[in-house]
Amino acid sequence: RQVTENAQEWIWEVDARGMYTYGSSAIEKILGYKLEEIVEKKYFYDLFRDEDREKLKKAAFEAFAKRQPFRKFANRNAHRDGRTVWLLTSGVPIFDEKGNFLGYRGADTDITECKNAEESLLESNKALVRLDRLRTDFVSTASHELRTPLTSIKEVVSQILDGILGETTEQQREFLSMALSEIDRLNRKIGELLDVSRIQDEEVEVRKK
Repeated sequence: RQVTENAQEWIWEVDARGMYTYGSSAIEKILGYKLEEIVEKKYFYDLFRDEDREKLKKAAFEAFAKRQPFRKFANRNAHRDGRTVWLLTSGVPIFDEKGNFLGYRGADTDITECKNAEESLLESNKALVRLDRLRTDFVSTASHELRTPLTSIKEVVSQILDGILGETTEQQREFLSMALSEIDRLNRKIGELLDVSRIQDEEVEVRKK
């Protein structure tokens, strides 16, 4: 009893029906209930959140039916003040001297902080994916908007160089050739930008998997 009362985990026992027959005082720190509100008054599934109760109750009694130890059963519970508390439950079956099944003895560890951190990380990853998608869309749109006028300018410059729009001097042709080179350089830079964007998208997809 001294060990259980000083443990960080909540130590408990339930009978074959799931009614609490013993509990350590850690229940008050973890779920806000006093022992007299729990022992011989509540079943273990009474503490599950309403939306999870039937599913978790079914899973728990399937474990009871096997009469075998179970470990790391994650479950959402309702604190006395209404907030959600995540517990990681492990238990072993209890038998009398004749081998009759009496119930389970086990321990619950509060993993709420870990679960909250995990959910925050997932939300951050989702935000990162959305940001990457916006970046990709922006790069694609910007590239299109830049390449369209460049293509038109290149066509006009080429026509001038070919003499379609009139005679040009040697110096003018030199300047126009330089302009074509710059247009081609810009097109290559835009292509490189798109390539980098595609590589980053592939890396994001890998991280998501």
